[in-house]
Amino acid sequence: MCSGTNVTVISDLMANSMYRMRVKAFVDGNHGSAEEKDVTTSTREPSASPENVTLLVRNKRQLSFSWSPPPCGSRGGIITGYVYKLSGRGPTILDDTAFKSVTIPQLIPFTNYSFQVAANTSAGTGPYSEVVTGKTLEAEPTVPLNVAIQNVDDVSITVKWSEPDPPQGIITQYNVRYRRDGETKNKTDTDVTPLVYSIMSLDTNVTYYVQVQAETSVGAGPWSQEVNATTKIGIPGPVQNLRVKNTTETTITLDWNPPQNPKGHISHYIVSSKVFSSSDQYEKDEETAPPFTKDKLNPATAYELAVSAHNEKFEGDSASLVVFTKPQTNPPEPPQPLFYGNETTETTVTIGLSKPADGAQFVESYVVRVKTVSGSSVSKRDILIPDRFEDSPADYLAAELPSRNAPNKFVVGDTKLYGVYYNAPLETGAEYEIRTGSVSQGNETEAYVTYSTPLRVTVKKPGMSPGMSPAVIAAIVVVIVIIIVGVVVALVVYKRRRASHGMHQSDMGSDFPLNEKSLAVDSVEESQDSAVHHYTNDGAAVSDQPSQKQRRPLPKQRQNKSETKPAAEDKEAVEFVQPPPIRREDLAEYIRNKELSGDNGFLADYKSLPDGQLHPWTVASKPENKAKNRYVNVIAYDHSRVVLEPIEGDPHSDYVNACYINGYKSKGKYIASQGPNKASIKDIWRMVWQLGIDKIVMLTNPVENGKVKCLQYWADTGSTTISDIVVTTDKEDVFLDYTIRNFCIHEVGSEDGSRSVKQFHYTTWPDMKPPEYPAPVLNFLRLVNAHHNTGRTMVHCSAGVGRTGTFIALDVMLKQMQKEEQVDVFGFVYQMRQNRIKMVQTPDQYKFIFDALLAASVTGDTTYTTEGFRKKLAGLKKVQKGAKETGLQLQFANLTVLTASHGKKAVKSGEFPENKDKNRYPDFVPSDRSRPFLFTKAYDKDSDYINATFMPGYRKKNMYIGTQMPMPNTVSDFWRMVYDHKVPTIVMLNTFDANDKTMCRYWPEQGTIDFGPLLVELIGIKEYSGITERNFTLRNTKTKVLSEDVRRITQFQYHDWPSNEDVPRSVKGLLSLVELTQKQHDDKGPTAVHCMDGLGSTSVFCALMALVDQFKFEKAVDVFQAVHRLRMVNSNMMYSEGQFALCYDVVQTLLDSTSIYENVTPSNDSEI
Repeated sequence: MCSGTNVTVISDLMANSMYRMRVKAFVDGNHGSAEEKDVTTSTREPSASPENVTLLVRNKRQLSFSWSPPPCGSRGGIITGYVYKLSGRGPTILDDTAFKSVTIPQLIPFTNYSFQVAANTSAGTGPYSEVVTGKTLEAEPTVPLNVAIQNVDDVSITVKWSEPDPPQGIITQYNVRYRRDGETKNKTDTDVTPLVYSIMSLDTNVTYYVQVQAETSVGAGPWSQEVNATTKIGIPGPVQNLRVKNTTETTITLDWNPPQNPKGHISHYIVSSKVFSSSDQYEKDEETAPPFTKDKLNPATAYELAVSAHNEKFEGDSASLVVFTKPQTNPPEPPQPLFYGNETTETTVTIGLSKPADGAQFVESYVVRVKTVSGSSVSKRDILIPDRFEDSPADYLAAELPSRNAPNKFVVGDTKLYGVYYNAPLETGAEYEIRTGSVSQGNETEAYVTYSTPLRVTVKKPGMSPGMSPAVIAAIVVVIVIIIVGVVVALVVYKRRRASHGMHQSDMGSDFPLNEKSLAVDSVEESQDSAVHHYTNDGAAVSDQPSQKQRRPLPKQRQNKSETKPAAEDKEAVEFVQPPPIRREDLAEYIRNKELSGDNGFLADYKSLPDGQLHPWTVASKPENKAKNRYVNVIAYDHSRVVLEPIEGDPHSDYVNACYINGYKSKGKYIASQGPNKASIKDIWRMVWQLGIDKIVMLTNPVENGKVKCLQYWADTGSTTISDIVVTTDKEDVFLDYTIRNFCIHEVGSEDGSRSVKQFHYTTWPDMKPPEYPAPVLNFLRLVNAHHNTGRTMVHCSAGVGRTGTFIALDVMLKQMQKEEQVDVFGFVYQMRQNRIKMVQTPDQYKFIFDALLAASVTGDTTYTTEGFRKKLAGLKKVQKGAKETGLQLQFANLTVLTASHGKKAVKSGEFPENKDKNRYPDFVPSDRSRPFLFTKAYDKDSDYINATFMPGYRKKNMYIGTQMPMPNTVSDFWRMVYDHKVPTIVMLNTFDANDKTMCRYWPEQGTIDFGPLLVELIGIKEYSGITERNFTLRNTKTKVLSEDVRRITQFQYHDWPSNEDVPRSVKGLLSLVELTQKQHDDKGPTAVHCMDGLGSTSVFCALMALVDQFKFEKAVDVFQAVHRLRMVNSNMMYSEGQFALCYDVVQTLLDSTSIYENVTPSNDSEI
């Protein structure tokens, strides 16, 4: 070995490790002794990262991690600590720790973080570990951002906001709370999901403060700062319950309730009046509050009166009535008739007629009264009521002659009909008193007559010609008598047939119209030469005096042995054999055969029912009870009447005009009652309380055609006390054909014993006829029966017989059909009439029962609850047992059958030559009965026609207008329709093809476009998935321009429904469109919906809108009836089976979706 220093480098050693070094010297193959030394390598940074990095714990605002040191050989020395970093939302966190775990606080909830850790030695830091992710848990959200007022009108404030940042979780909903200025109590609307919300039903001209709050599944976050807005003053709604309070010969007093939506402070009311059907200008009067009396009117005259409310700025729509002033109580006396003796024959007398000298302008007609003179003197005041000849041949009215064309001469006894009176031949040689009478008549329910001084005449006796033998004379007399009798019989039969055909009435006021005018004598002085008589021709109690007309003998009727014998019998009547029940499967053929039989069909069956009074009604006819009867000839039988617990000191207070009626195998199930009048309203609530009635079915409106049919026996809101019963209106839900009210009742001073009463009020049963279609009544019946009550059910209309009897009969027959597969309509109506007079009051109502039973039999129950819908739909999509079609196909076929049975509608102006080119398809023309008429003219040649149809919704009759896509020659008509009918929303379902020359882009793409005086301006566009929202303003440049006169119109254009396809590309997208439209809809006007023809896609959309509303209220849907309602308006609606099936599929999608609002979030929002 050479002398000097030798250096050897040993590499690849581990850091911070002790090595023993041994060195030996070798010389010529010999080695020396070894030298040893322990050497420790120096420290360096670790060469590996920590191992087993794990997320240990996570919560809302912190994460915990743990790890193991790097592998032993890669640590590089003693691990002095660890450094970690956490990155996510916000700046990256860098920190160190001496431990093998760390908890990092103050993190943002519901945020993803990335964690890495590295080991430290004294020499430095090693590499970081692989990323381990962790997410903090959800927490309450932060405050919503950018809360601002977007829009304000008279009844709503629209607020918008941005999502909280950070959201700190999944935002499940927003809450919006608001309060009136000066109040501390807030109202809160919850479950809001879009980032914009309209607070509805606000008071007008009030400042509101609004806040928004977000919620996650953990809870609600803080409320935002308040923003405020003041609602505008709007156009007040119409006055409510306009009614006649009193009439005299020269005055009409009106009463009304304030508008339900005054939209400001009502400063005064404007009452407009004019003679009905005249071209006169309206006279306008102002009144600060009801009632209002219009004076200086003419007697016996019809006036049209309209009342509108006026607030600080605007006059609202008016409610109107046609009202007759009272007839003159003392019409002018006509002169005594002249006698033309030379024109007298053996059976006639000719008289001369003259009008009164003064006051004749208010005489409606003249009557001729004929009375046989007996040997005694003639009283100036008659005690019997003059009647028709066939009822009272000794004292009768021979003619009624309209005053406008009354003749100067009149032949008494010419055997002709004048009005409803038969001018019977006079008796040869008899002496008569003949008077003429001036009739002052108002609304055909009451009139007054003043008679002239009587003319006493003797009918000419026959002269005998010299050549006549007694045999010849006798033969001539016999022939004359036979002819006279024949004429009388023929005319009586003719009159009665006319009367039977004219009996298409419903409840009173028309319930019991008499074919002749019955006269009630007013009190007059014996010394007067003329007598004044008061008469009515509708059977109503128009005076306090009972009718003096004698009851005719009753015809013999069928009887059960157990029933009370009728008061009188006609011995010559033929016993009627009751028809057997009709099997369900034979019902359609039975109805068809009856219809083909004409008068021998349903009419003959109806006439064979017992009519008139059948049993005693001594209690009801007592003088003390007469005022409690709305109509003098519809009162309760003794054996079936409801007997109340009498009030102490009033022995007659046990009477109420109501009767027990049996149900299906249920005795006394129903109580059939009249609609209360002023004298009986207290008894109605006594009856409800004492009998435990908890369901009321009301089938009339309080006022119909200007006549009070039923006194309103509840308060619109709040409470009212009637006969020691406190009645509180808790809730009112208004629908298309009916209103449902919840009452809470209790005795005064005893709130602990309160009870609930539910009232089902059918509001569209027309006067004078049965309902037009069975479907709405059947649906109403379903809802009534779905409310299972433990107490009794009261049913009433006005008189409590016509509509009431029809409803009860239909309800019972439906139950019988379900249980027995047969119906006995005749037998049941017969039984009802044993308990209450005239139940089912007209032949049309009787036939309607059969029509409704057939409709129910054909359709079955098509209302499906949300829980069972999926199963029902699966069954409907299968081929039905015993058929070749699926259930859906059978339902669609039934729609066609039911629609066809109603026949064609009324006149169609769209088929007139000037309108034909306004129809895209000549086969699809709406009827005038259901189309909107246009009033505003854009151009001189404009007509009132547009191809459009009013369509019903779930709660409202004319909720939509379905129309065709505008053509170049109808685009101005389209905007006229939008303007005239105050359309706030337009839904466009067809795609727009610029190459299709029959289409017209009816909106401006920017700026404005005008159609005559109508100016349309585009002000904003929003884009959703498959939907474009456009916002326009519309104003009439010919009117005075105020900011409130500018209307805001929203259009939704749906892009996913090709015009040549029955169904859209996306069911979910269509449902999103429905939701958007429902949020936009208000009650100011109908929503206009259009596709290419206004029938196919349009009817699908309108049906879905109704079904969504039904789902929200009933938690059930009825696709069949929703479509049927549209078909009843226009039989061409939803002509595709595929569209019918689509409605079911969309409903299923609705039920499957917890929320669809994510589909309608705007992707673009631009203002023009």
